[in-house]
Amino acid sequence: MSLILRGITSIKIGTPAAGNGMSAALAALGKTYKGTAKITFPEASTTEKWNEEDDDPFLTLKKSLAKTFEWEIYDFDNANLVTLFGGTAVAGPPKAWEAPSAQPDVFQSIEITDKNGATIKIPYADIVASMDATFDSEDVARIKIKATVLAPDSEPAITITEAA
Repeated sequence: MSLILRGITSIKIGTPAAGNGMSAALAALGKTYKGTAKITFPEASTTEKWNEEDDDPFLTLKKSLAKTFEWEIYDFDNANLVTLFGGTAVAGPPKAWEAPSAQPDVFQSIEITDKNGATIKIPYADIVASMDATFDSEDVARIKIKATVLAPDSEPAITITEAA
C-alpha cells in the first residue's frame, strides 16, 4: 500500500539533541489552526552551462533550495510566547508575557504526525515566528511559525516514516 499523508494529529517541537539531532523531549505548542500546516520542498535552482557550438546546454547544475514547514497556532500561552519569541513570562497574578527587544535565534526539532499515523521528523530547524493578531469577532488571533530545515550533524534532515 502507498503512503498517503493526510491531515494533522499533532505537531511537536523540542530542543535538538547533541549534534543537532532529533529531540527526545517533544511537546505540542497548542492546536494547529485548520488549513495552515504546509511543508514545502521547492524546485531546485538550475544553472545551465553552454558552449558556442551547440544549441542545447552541455551541463545543468542543480542546487537544492531551503525546505520549510509552516503552521499557525492560536494558543497565546506565556510558555509558547517565550519559546517562539523569547522574552519573559511573568508568573503573576496576573500572568503576563514581556516581549524581548529583539527576536532570538530559535532552533528546534519538529515531529509531525498525520491522521494515518505517519510521521515527519525534522531534527534541526531554524524557527521564526510572527503574530497575525486580527481582532475580529469571526476569527482568532494566531501565531505563524515558519521552520527552515537545517542540516543536522549525523542524521537525515527530514525523515518520513509510515505508520507501524
